[in-house]
Amino acid sequence: WHLRIQQTELAGRDLRDPETGTLRRSFFHARLVGLLEDARGRGSGVGVILLEVPRAELLHQAGELLLETVRGDDLAGRVGTSRFAVAIVTKEQEAAPRVARRLVERLGSEDVRAAFAWVERPEGDAVECASDLCAEAERKLLAEAVGFSREARVA
Repeated sequence: WHLRIQQTELAGRDLRDPETGTLRRSFFHARLVGLLEDARGRGSGVGVILLEVPRAELLHQAGELLLETVRGDDLAGRVGTSRFAVAIVTKEQEAAPRVARRLVERLGSEDVRAAFAWVERPEGDAVECASDLCAEAERKLLAEAVGFSREARVA
């Protein structure tokens, strides 16, 4: 019984970032693929939010915030040294920017940035769709005109 508990604990550690408690990059991506497949069956959209948290002292706080914010099928993961990703299931395109703004505001730091991508109805290969969503959000995050911080708005 104790061995089984330890095995479960160790498996959980492999899936989660030890610093923030959020999903590790590879597991986040795998779960995003499954989320897209489920959303296709339900006719729901999926939004992906990237959050850039460049100050090390905010990483733990960002992880806690994401874990308390995600609900149901939503996902939160650490996908880079200072980058987090959130995937939300929603039929409304405006949900992703609304959640992104709320996260940036709650972190309360002017150097935190966020960007999002959304797909109304996931079609085709879910692995490719997941990669495309993440790449689109990353392009937006890197482009000053589209990413936003506490001060700026989405263009």
